[in-house]
Amino acid sequence: MKKLMKEQERFADFVVIGGGMAGVSAAVSAARRGVKTILVQDRPVLGGNASKEIRVWLHGANGNPNNGYFRETGLMEELKLENLYRNPHGNAESWHLTLHNAVMKEPNLEVFLNTVITEIETEPDRITSVKGFTLASETWTTFYAPYFADTTGDGTIGYLAGVPYRTGQESRDEFGEKLARDTYEPYTMGGTIMFLAKDAGRPVPFEKPDWAHHFEEKDLEHRHHSHKESGIFFWWMEWGGSKDSIHDNEDVKMELWKIVYGMWDHLKNGPEHREFTERLELEWVGTLPGKRESRRLEGAYLLTEHDILNQTDFWDAVAYGGWNLDHHPSKGFFDKEKTPSFHYIIPGIYNIPLRSLYAKTCRNLFFAGRNISATHVAMCSTRVMLTSAQMGEAVGTAAVECLSTGRLPSELSPVDVLRIQQNLLKNDHYIISVPNSDELDLAREATVSASSCHPVDVDLSDAVETVSLDGKGYTVMFPVQNGELEQVCVLLSGGGTLKATLWQGDDKGNYIPRHKLASWTLECLADEAVKTGNYLTLDCGLDELKPGWYFLELSGVGIRLHVSSHVLTGVRLLKPWMDNASMKNEYSNWTMTDGRKSPCIKIFPEQQVYTADQTVNGIARPYYQPNLWISGRTDFLDPEQLILQWESLQRISEIRLSFDTNLDVQIQNMWLEYDFNTFPNCVRSYRLEARVEGIWEELADIKGNYQRHRIHRFNAVAADQLRLSVSETWGVPYASIYEIRVYGPE
Repeated sequence: MKKLMKEQERFADFVVIGGGMAGVSAAVSAARRGVKTILVQDRPVLGGNASKEIRVWLHGANGNPNNGYFRETGLMEELKLENLYRNPHGNAESWHLTLHNAVMKEPNLEVFLNTVITEIETEPDRITSVKGFTLASETWTTFYAPYFADTTGDGTIGYLAGVPYRTGQESRDEFGEKLARDTYEPYTMGGTIMFLAKDAGRPVPFEKPDWAHHFEEKDLEHRHHSHKESGIFFWWMEWGGSKDSIHDNEDVKMELWKIVYGMWDHLKNGPEHREFTERLELEWVGTLPGKRESRRLEGAYLLTEHDILNQTDFWDAVAYGGWNLDHHPSKGFFDKEKTPSFHYIIPGIYNIPLRSLYAKTCRNLFFAGRNISATHVAMCSTRVMLTSAQMGEAVGTAAVECLSTGRLPSELSPVDVLRIQQNLLKNDHYIISVPNSDELDLAREATVSASSCHPVDVDLSDAVETVSLDGKGYTVMFPVQNGELEQVCVLLSGGGTLKATLWQGDDKGNYIPRHKLASWTLECLADEAVKTGNYLTLDCGLDELKPGWYFLELSGVGIRLHVSSHVLTGVRLLKPWMDNASMKNEYSNWTMTDGRKSPCIKIFPEQQVYTADQTVNGIARPYYQPNLWISGRTDFLDPEQLILQWESLQRISEIRLSFDTNLDVQIQNMWLEYDFNTFPNCVRSYRLEARVEGIWEELADIKGNYQRHRIHRFNAVAADQLRLSVSETWGVPYASIYEIRVYGPE
């Protein structure tokens, strides 16, 4: 008698195939918006390259020295802040739990792990179902839905559906990309297998397997390596770009194991390292390559190098990226070039259009991740996981719009796309130059006032350390809003000749000194003057200035600039970036310093930057301006308050708040340990109240908040005023709030 495997069917509104960061974001975003969603993953865990079985750390818009306030908000900020709070030591298992919890708590989301999609059914221009096998359960499952998303990385679903795709590297002639190769190259970037070592507290021998490679120092002259570093710094142990990264995956894995174990043998037994690695023990080696590149599916729009470097203003922008154009040689570890990767520094973050996230032939198929519609050069930036997650969040939201309108992705009108954009912004996603225009947001019609407002001023009393202006010095960035700049005052110590240059930023809001306005050469004040709180004053005498970022470049032998641990958003310190010739271009001169410090500076006349109305100006992060309310300095004996007032009664049932969580600081999900688990600028304790019939009624009283975006829902009240009272932060002596939104019952 013939034995049959179990067969079952599942029906949903939206099926996402691929459980990496793009897939998780797409599925959670759709499910949170009320859509019945299924997430199918071929591995036993979620996260893809960021999973606990591969352990590549999350990167995104942090990968460019020019990017200020770069962190991806929305779902990724929520997950990373949660992980930081519970897992500041960067443990992979704890990160896995953070990711798994995010999926499991969604009632509209069903997850199928260890399930490989092998078959699809199609009508002439769309997918009707996909079928997958769960090995350990001996079960075949057929998934039906009106919309699907391919977030497999390899573009597997698009491939099975016959969607045209690209592999390899386009020639320079095809799209005129200056970073493209002279002729078409069929090869890709390779994959990497990570490893982890620990101090066992006793000598631990290691004997190299016979099949592993043998390395000597001369083999590694262009590959920075040290016994002091963990596997996170060995990302260049890469191979497979000259193979078929999909069909030869097992061969690639075996070769990478030969490299990893050979490298560990060199660190343990090589004469240059063995004295320092005697007690180190190899604790974990990945079982899968972290893959960088394979298929790229063709969508309605092909993203190119030009879109990234020119920061194209797309009408259907739904996500952003910011990683450098980062190309790895196809020979990987065995390449003889002096650097294991080539970075082309870009001017700043750039938008990604929805048209690059759905197939032009299979009309109900979205995609997100490294398999989107892009050239090889563009994909060198878009491939990183936080950017992929932003695309996933956009795709999940777009699927909701398609379901509500009954339209296919290619049928979405500009009005439909605007709704998608506004839905994304409402949930703390970010799209460059797209403001909040939500007609249902009652806060946009309110008059907003505050108990106090902070000047553009980092005071002497906040100074905690100094930085030397020797050599190329440092650059102080600050906002100008009211068109006048009479004086800039900086707190310096030491004596000698100071050189200072004032620059205006560019026309796209990037964090790059661009237009020279003034320069000075003068003698710096002495240490004694600093002790009395004196600042060095630079007379500018400028008016009719455009609102935006301004930069004061400072250098001088023996002179030091004072900095504060109280971060004032919009006031940043830039330092000269590397002189690496392979990375040098017009955008590579400066990079940010530790985003947990601000330079001590005063601006005259006082810039009205941190006013209460910034919380309803439609932009919830720095863009040309800080775009947030910051209260005056306080000890919080009395709460700092933000008050919204309407001319008539408003029915209120939902309030959304976006706090300041130091978006200038990169936080990784694993490998690195942090000496903090919350951000000092974040509001810790606050109360929401509505004035109902002349009496203040409490709506929420929150203690211990560490998240940027908070949503409060309650039974509707009729009120003419709303009051937010902040009584505590995690460290700074002022309250910081980017945005407040108010909604009535649906």
